[in-house]
Amino acid sequence: MTYECYGVPAAQLRQSLRWLDEQLIDVDYAISRHDTKLSELKNERDRIQARKDEIEAELKRKESIE
Repeated sequence: MTYECYGVPAAQLRQSLRWLDEQLIDVDYAISRHDTKLSELKNERDRIQARKDEIEAELKRKESIE
């Protein structure tokens, strides 16, 4: 297979492929960081929700005693 039919030398196409590979690596890293942050935020939300549930249960218990 020759690339000259597209008017672009093979060396330039290989360089473009290397650049695109680097771009994919950068984007994959950004996605990974985003996934980590998203996971941390979900864990924080779960902790907050658990604390809220505890307080609501305690409040119901106190109200039922009064």
